[in-house]
Amino acid sequence: MTLSDVTVSIEVQQSSASAGYGIPAYFVPGDTNTYKEYSTLESIQAAYKPADSVYGFATEYFAQPDHPQVMAVITFADLEEAMKLFDNKGWYFAILADEAMTKDIKPQNDTKVLTLSNIIESSQYRMMIVLDRYANADAIASDDVLKGSLDGNERTILMVKKSSTATASDAQRLDAALVGRYGAYTVGSLNWHDLIAPTMTADDWDAISLNAILKSGSMAFVNKANNVAQTTSGVTMSGQYIDVIMGIDWTGSNIKASLQNILTQSNKVPYDQAGIALLKATVEGVLAKAYTNGIIDADDAGQASYSVTAKDRSEMRESDQQARVFTGLSYQYVPANAIDQIKVFGAINM
Repeated sequence: MTLSDVTVSIEVQQSSASAGYGIPAYFVPGDTNTYKEYSTLESIQAAYKPADSVYGFATEYFAQPDHPQVMAVITFADLEEAMKLFDNKGWYFAILADEAMTKDIKPQNDTKVLTLSNIIESSQYRMMIVLDRYANADAIASDDVLKGSLDGNERTILMVKKSSTATASDAQRLDAALVGRYGAYTVGSLNWHDLIAPTMTADDWDAISLNAILKSGSMAFVNKANNVAQTTSGVTMSGQYIDVIMGIDWTGSNIKASLQNILTQSNKVPYDQAGIALLKATVEGVLAKAYTNGIIDADDAGQASYSVTAKDRSEMRESDQQARVFTGLSYQYVPANAIDQIKVFGAINM
C-alpha cells in the first residue's frame, strides 16, 4: 500500500432541494494476484487468446481515438486481496472478466460482481462498470430485473447491450468503447449522458424495456430524436451522476497529493498561522482548478461555489499539537450541474 501523511475525509451532503482517470482495470481470474499494464492491442494479443474476453475488450478499447495510454489487467486469486495489493495503482474503472462470472446468471446477480462492486463502494473511490447482454429478441420486464443485487450501489454503472445471441463472444463491448473513447477526457468536462460511440450499433428496445432501463438507472445505446446513436443516461445504480462521483474522487485525490507534496517539499511546515495558511491555500488551489475543469458549480453571481475553512492553532487539541497532527482543515463545494433534457413550451397565435 502507499503510505501517506494526509487523510482526506469526504462527506457528500445532500441538498434539501429536489488522471488519467479513465484507465480501466480488467479483472481476470487466475492462480495468483498480479497487476500488469498494456499500452497496445498487440501487447494484449501476445499475452491472451482471441477467445479470452479481455482480448475482445482490448480490441474495442484500443480502437477508440484518443484512448487512455494504457489499460490494466489484474489477475486475481482472491478479489479482496487483489484490491488491497493494487489499490495504489493508477486505474479507475473496474471491469470483471466474463470468465469470472457464473454462466446463465445475470451479471447484476453474480456473487463476484457484487463482491467487487461492494469493495469499491466501501472504499469510496473508483467506479465499476457492469455490461449486461441481451439477444436482439429479448425484452426487459421491469427495472427490478436490471437492478438485481446492485440496486443502490453509487459507484457501479450498469450498461445494457443487445447482440444476436447475447453471448460474450458476440456482444459489442459498449463498456470498452465508452471508456476507450472518453476515459482520457479531463474530469469535469464530460457528462456521460448522450455520449456517442461510432463503433457501436444502436439498439432497438420496445417501450416497456426502454422504460425499465431508464427507471433502473442503467445505460443503453439507442437512436434519439436526431437519429444519432448515443447513451441514454449518465447515472449509477443509485441514481447519482457519474460526473459528480468522478469529480468527488478527482478533488479528494488531488487535495491529498497536493498536501503531501507540501509536506515533502518543505523542510518544515510550522504549526502556526503561517503553516496553516499554506495548507489552506493549497486546498484552495485544487478547488480553483476543479472549478476551472467544470467539477464545481458557480453561484448566480458567477463565483465558484466552494469554501475552505482552517481553524487556528489555539482551537486544536493539545494532544494533536504534541503529535504534530492538524485536524482543522475542511472544505465544501457544490457540484457543477448539466442539462440532460430540454423542455420547450411554444404558443401559436391564431
